[in-house]
Amino acid sequence: MRSAGAFGIIKMKAVFLLLALAGCASTQGRDDALAELPLDLTQDNRDASQETDAQETDAQETDAQETDALQQVETVECVPQCAEKDCGDDGCGGSCGECAVSLTGTEVYSCSDEGLCVSHLAPMQPCTSHAECSTDLCLPADAGSLCLTSCVEECPSEDLQCQLFEDPEKGTVHACAPK
Repeated sequence: MRSAGAFGIIKMKAVFLLLALAGCASTQGRDDALAELPLDLTQDNRDASQETDAQETDAQETDAQETDALQQVETVECVPQCAEKDCGDDGCGGSCGECAVSLTGTEVYSCSDEGLCVSHLAPMQPCTSHAECSTDLCLPADAGSLCLTSCVEECPSEDLQCQLFEDPEKGTVHACAPK
């Protein structure tokens, strides 16, 4: 759809074209041609202006309705989900708590996927399976199987050395074991 401004320009060009043609004719013909032209261009411009104003008003009303709809949307407050949990995520970006620290040093508590604090054996504690250990490594040592910590080259204590183990479940593993 053409805008009102473009429509007015086209009408003005048509008027000038007719005036030019009329200038080439006799005076009587020119007066007749001018009499037939719609010279009230201001009315056309007023109509176009009113149409533009109506479109702007419609757009403003639509914007106001959208703003009202957005303001009516209620803010939903997050309610933490910690009823059956000891630890972990509360579902709202917070925490349900943390697991206790072992006072004896023989256990390590960790938070399970279900949000429960689970006790595991600390490194260097006797074990019978990987699942018992906080490090998930229960490997044979000189004094029986121990929970060991994995390593690459060095261990955190001078009493330990990084050794290579073959485990049926884990395959080849490097772990810190007593010297």
